[in-house]
Amino acid sequence: QGDTTLELARTMTTVAGHQPDRYIYNQMLKALSLGGRGAQARVLLAEMATAGVALDAWSYTTCVSASANARDMEAAEQLVADMRAAGIAPTAATYCSLIRGYGRLRQLDKARDAVRAMRLELAHVPEDAFVLATIVDMLVSCGRVAEARLCVRQAEQDAPHTLSPHAYGSLAKGLSREGLHEE
Repeated sequence: QGDTTLELARTMTTVAGHQPDRYIYNQMLKALSLGGRGAQARVLLAEMATAGVALDAWSYTTCVSASANARDMEAAEQLVADMRAAGIAPTAATYCSLIRGYGRLRQLDKARDAVRAMRLELAHVPEDAFVLATIVDMLVSCGRVAEARLCVRQAEQDAPHTLSPHAYGSLAKGLSREGLHEE
């Protein structure tokens, strides 16, 4: 899949005579991300920059997600550093990609560091359902089901607008794994 996506970008230019724009490149990055093709996504990101297409938060975040999906958190962190160096601020989605990646690897301390960094850097942005579901899923992935349950219960009281079926689904998955569901 990764090679096919890279070939599409090249063929679009050489055969069809069309220069991919940022939207097309970002769609190709998304395809690579879904396939966990972090290395290929980074190659495409570099080709995008070389072609003179301005990189944006979505470009970087999708590449961070691809690296995290490939379980290459060192590359994901480097992309966030590159993003900052380019003057582009990480978004909640950028941080959620890091949080999910560390959660999948059961690296709770690093996942929590990413949550803290997000809350510090994006203090002006209210957390939403996507962020809460990501945190709950990360806690469940790291075997911290009681903390995930507490997180959901606190949101039910303090910020019910941040609750989504995904947060409840992740919590149910964790409860089921631990045999804590009611029959």
